Amino acid sequence: VARFLPSKIGGGSSFQDAFAHVDRVVRDERSGACCCVATVKGVLLEAAQPTLDVAWLGDCRAFLARRSGGVERLTADHSPEKERERIEAAGGMLVDDDGCVRVGVRPDDDATTVDLLAACRAFGDADFKRPKPVVVATPDVR
Repeated sequence: VARFLPSKIGGGSSFQDAFAHVDRVVRDERSGACCCVATVKGVLLEAAQPTLDVAWLGDCRAFLARRSGGVERLTADHSPEKERERIEAAGGMLVDDDGCVRVGVRPDDDATTVDLLAACRAFGDADFKRPKPVVVATPDVR
C-alpha cells in the first residue's frame, strides 16, 4: 500500500485511493488479506509534534507505545456484526460458525452451499466481491 501513497500524503483520501488501487491489482485473487498502514508526518526530534495517520481494513490492529509507558490502541476491528446492514444490502449474509460470525455468500443462485469468510473488509477475496462487493477494501482512517 505504501508504494501507492503519494509522496505528500493528504489524509484519508490518499489512503483510500491507495487501498482501492491495491484491491484493483489483486481483484482476481480468490484469497485475501487485511492491512494496516501508519505514516508519521513531521520530524520526531523537533519542537512541533509530528502527526501519525493510520489506515486499516479487516481484523488488523495497531497500537502506539508511549515513552511514558502507556499503550494506546489506534484501530477498531472491522467485524461482520458491525457491518451487517452493508453486507446484507450487498446480497451477503452473516452465518454463526461455532460461535464465530462469518460473512457468507452463495457461489451462484442455485447453490445449496455457502462460502464463508471471517473478515468483512479485505484485499482480494474475489468470490466475495461479485456481482456486488460483500467484502470491501475501504479502510478506516485515523
